[in-house]
Amino acid sequence: KHTELQDEVRKELSSDHSTSLDKKIDIITQRDQIIQSLQKTLEQLRGENDSLETQLRSYHEKCSNLSDEVALYKETIKAKDHVVVDLTNKLFSLEKGGQIPVDPRQAMLPTTNKMLELQILKLKE
Repeated sequence: KHTELQDEVRKELSSDHSTSLDKKIDIITQRDQIIQSLQKTLEQLRGENDSLETQLRSYHEKCSNLSDEVALYKETIKAKDHVVVDLTNKLFSLEKGGQIPVDPRQAMLPTTNKMLELQILKLKE
């Protein structure tokens, strides 16, 4: 629509000099209306752009938070897996009649099957 009106304005202005003053005023008025319409459209698009940029920043922040959360969950799972493997090995050793090797880090570990089972249940929580 705007392009058609612009072409019409150009054609009218470039036509012979016999065009009446009223017609030239009409053409200039049309041109001004086109400019105002384009300015209004531009402002709307700028507002929409600002809104989209704000939304994008929010999504980036959420994505970053979720990535941090995933990393934390992975670390937690890795630690729990390690504990489960250790407890399973110790349980197997006790069931075979062996003893749990004692070192300072493991001094407080349970020494009976019941205590090991309680420890495993606590970890599941």
